[in-house]
Amino acid sequence: MPPSRLALLATAGAPLVAAAVAAGAPSAALPTDVALLVRRATEAHEVLMQGDIERYRAKMPLADDFTLMAPFGGPPTRSGRYTEEQ
Repeated sequence: MPPSRLALLATAGAPLVAAAVAAGAPSAALPTDVALLVRRATEAHEVLMQGDIERYRAKMPLADDFTLMAPFGGPPTRSGRYTEEQ
């Protein structure tokens, strides 16, 4: 990803986060949290695009509780039923 696009994505959420913090949102992420998340996702997706699934999984582990919607229909996949083949 070009640095200018990365910077845009990293800073695009900052005003929204600031508004949520100002409004007293209890679980609002701080701008540094957003920047760290963007950097972590970027690094993980770079190694995935290089074909290194093991490093991708190390950088981007699955949460214990998630629901993955099927993009073309069908039932969602939940973390408890997720297998390595999927």
